[in-house]
Amino acid sequence: MVVEVKIPEVGESINEGVLVEWLQADGTVVSVEDPLLVLETDKITMNVNAEHAGRLKIIAAIEETVEVGQVVATIDTDVAPISETTAPAPQPSVTAEEEGMRGKPHPDVYLRCAEILDLDPSRSFVVEDAASGVEAGSRGKFGVVVGLAHGGQEQALRDAGADIVISDPAALTVAAMDSWFAERK
Repeated sequence: MVVEVKIPEVGESINEGVLVEWLQADGTVVSVEDPLLVLETDKITMNVNAEHAGRLKIIAAIEETVEVGQVVATIDTDVAPISETTAPAPQPSVTAEEEGMRGKPHPDVYLRCAEILDLDPSRSFVVEDAASGVEAGSRGKFGVVVGLAHGGQEQALRDAGADIVISDPAALTVAAMDSWFAERK
């Protein structure tokens, strides 16, 4: 179900305010009471918190003048955050040394992790900031190997086998991963 996020009443004589800042990014899965935005009026500055858990869809822009009761976002409650009660059970701890596995650039560790988690490597992704880790993901035939570049190492990550190179971890969204997998088909 999609619920609306509206600007709340903040006082008798206050009819509008300025949406100063979004405290959550568009597409973020929020929990009840998570602060969503900062509203500034001529008398008060306040946070507006989530009344429902789910995926946030932002409608109003920063610095937009908004009226009391105006819909500024929606929350899709069918996409709820993972709670402690729904989180997967802890997996057994594995060390490469205990299992006699080779380290990077060999894919042994990544492949063993995929096995423990019952994942098909070709439908999984690896994110690495080291060329040796990117090479391990590529050798393991993982579906998408993402190189996380830290200043000037983009080409080294590509040369090691990264399918995609990013510099901002925020680019790792579900939508981006779906798109990258779709491109690989």
